Amino acid sequence: MAWVGAALLGAGCSGGSSSAPCESILAIQLDVAADDAAAVDRVAWTIRAEGMDPMTGVIDTSAPGSTPSVEVFGLPPGPYVVELQATSEDGLTSCRGSAPFDVTAGSLEHVAVLLRCKPTEELGGVRVNGKLNTCAQMTRVVVAPLQTSVGYTIETRAEAVDFEGDPIEYAWTGDGGTFADPSAPATFYTCEEAGDHQLTITVSDDGFQYCACDWTVDIRCVGDGAGGTGGSGATGGVGGIGGSAGIGGSAGVGGGAGDGGSSGAGGSAGAGGSGGAGGSAGAGGSGGAGGTDGGTCEITISLTGS
Repeated sequence: MAWVGAALLGAGCSGGSSSAPCESILAIQLDVAADDAAAVDRVAWTIRAEGMDPMTGVIDTSAPGSTPSVEVFGLPPGPYVVELQATSEDGLTSCRGSAPFDVTAGSLEHVAVLLRCKPTEELGGVRVNGKLNTCAQMTRVVVAPLQTSVGYTIETRAEAVDFEGDPIEYAWTGDGGTFADPSAPATFYTCEEAGDHQLTITVSDDGFQYCACDWTVDIRCVGDGAGGTGGSGATGGVGGIGGSAGIGGSAGVGGGAGDGGSSGAGGSAGAGGSGGAGGSAGAGGSGGAGGTDGGTCEITISLTGS
């Protein structure tokens, strides 16, 4: 704070002869403290009194050797207030002060004015008015189908509610395709890249600055016309067991010899019985049916009769 001293001199006129002129003198002398780094290059002054228009002026002290002083002539007796304001050359410091004084006819008044100096305002303030807001809430999300081919669309739909009735904004995002209208509650998503992707819906009632409620759904985009997954190969059947060989039939019994004729004329010898016919060989058992991968088993039996 700089101190500026002001010497104020006020003089009024005496009540003598009516022919004597009535006059008063106000002298102001300003001296800025020597340790004040701010040089004053102008001083504005104002003298006020009830029932009188303010008297104003500016003292230019920018010229070398000039002093901040002024003389005012012609003040009627009465109470006054003098206001002084000084500004530094760099415009960064201003000084202001005031003091009352009285002008009495035929007397000289000495008034001291203290000017307080301060730097130009460099700081400001802020007034904050708080507002309570309940964020919008997501109530429903529908995405179908969860898998489709590249180039085809997926239907997406979301619903939200705001208990204060604020407007709700919607924002759809996806990492493998595009939305027909990403800001609409209900829209379509087109698959553009094969693979696993995510679709996210976010709702807000304050422009997504603080309130943001979101939900993410996993989807899959496959190549156009991709075949289904092949089934596993069938297991081959077990081969069948070959049948056992048939048992050969027993040989036939030969016929007995015929009885000899009575003595006398010798009868002719009886014809020998023909040998019994050999039994036919038993049929061999047929082999069991082979499985799907089983081989064929074949047995051949040859019998000769005697």
